[in-house]
Amino acid sequence: MRKILIIDDDKTDRLLIKKALLKVESDLEIIELASGREAVSTIKSESPLATLLDIRMPGIDGFQVLKAIREDTKTRSHPVIMVSGSDETSDKSMANEFGADGYLVKPDSFLGYGELAQVIYKSVFERLQPE
Repeated sequence: MRKILIIDDDKTDRLLIKKALLKVESDLEIIELASGREAVSTIKSESPLATLLDIRMPGIDGFQVLKAIREDTKTRSHPVIMVSGSDETSDKSMANEFGADGYLVKPDSFLGYGELAQVIYKSVFERLQPE
């Protein structure tokens, strides 16, 4: 089964992303983490197709998590898409600088999460994953 890792401290955001993704692709296993502390080890042990990573989290923020993923030789090329409530240019630039494979802004409605899931699906399964 194909896996996606969601790292977000907000339980509701994780649930909305998960439900929206499963509507697009029901044959997914969604792995959820509420913090980035175990991100690298989870990527190594679970081998998800991609990670969806929030920026603003207590303790270790998403940029620190992304940096740790890119610094580890075994996870360096793992696809990471930042999914944040921030539409700030500085956050997008920093995500790009640290090597994110994409940057998406969280929507403010469930319908928006459906559209977000479509973009994630196309990014992960059509662009990031070779046939």
